[in-house]
Amino acid sequence: MKKSLLLALVLPIFWAAQGQHRTPGSGALPAAEAQSPAYRPNVSQALLTDMSVESYANLHLPPLHVLLENARERSSQVNMFAAKTEEQERELKTLRRSWLKFLKINSSFSYGTTDTNSEFYYDSNLPVVQNVTGMTRRWWNVGASFNLPLDEIFNRRNKIKQQQRRIASIRYETDSWYDEICLSIIDCYTTAIQYLAVLKDTSQALIIAQAQYEATEADFVNGKVDAVALSRQRNISNESFRMFQETRAKLNKALLQLEVLSKTPIISQPQQQPAEMSKNAKP
Repeated sequence: MKKSLLLALVLPIFWAAQGQHRTPGSGALPAAEAQSPAYRPNVSQALLTDMSVESYANLHLPPLHVLLENARERSSQVNMFAAKTEEQERELKTLRRSWLKFLKINSSFSYGTTDTNSEFYYDSNLPVVQNVTGMTRRWWNVGASFNLPLDEIFNRRNKIKQQQRRIASIRYETDSWYDEICLSIIDCYTTAIQYLAVLKDTSQALIIAQAQYEATEADFVNGKVDAVALSRQRNISNESFRMFQETRAKLNKALLQLEVLSKTPIISQPQQQPAEMSKNAKP
């Protein structure tokens, strides 16, 4: 009878704890179980300085939607927001189960043997009669107590709403961060497209300026032009070269920024595995 009473008290509480409702909208962000290392472009100085105009002309940027999606899936910032969301959701689940502390269950069990040693004598001429009696006993009881603090009862709903607002705030912060990343990627994407087109024009202008300088230098050797014309043509060639280098530097900057923001390799070289690195290091 007492065992059935104990089960009748404990099982409903266990089922209630297991049947707690999940947080609305939970699972919107992936759990940050495995942290991926931060993306680092694998670009050497020789690669940036030795890329020809044909290499830039053959460079095809990934579609914009692919870059935006990669930025969301591969960014460590998303994992951080997911970890914060999961932490707050677990806190909300704990808060929903806080009513269990109002109910306390107590039980006790004892087991032992009681021995009684007694001596009897009826007459001084008779021997003493010794009697030893013993018995084994078990004692156990089960009880429950219920405490009802009014402040916890009236503030419970408010605390749950506050916790839900914290979770919603993290999601709003995630969306705001993603909007900023999208704007930065779009800015770098359009800048890269712009300088890819400008680089072609500046390279053609550089070729023409160098050809004119070589022709003017030949005319100067032959005495057809003076030193002033040669110097002027030299300045034009140097200015064309400076503009070409500035355009290429701005293009490389836009491409590298696009790689870091989108976590997508564009001009980076493939990462070498440790086995390959040790193999290449052998003489």
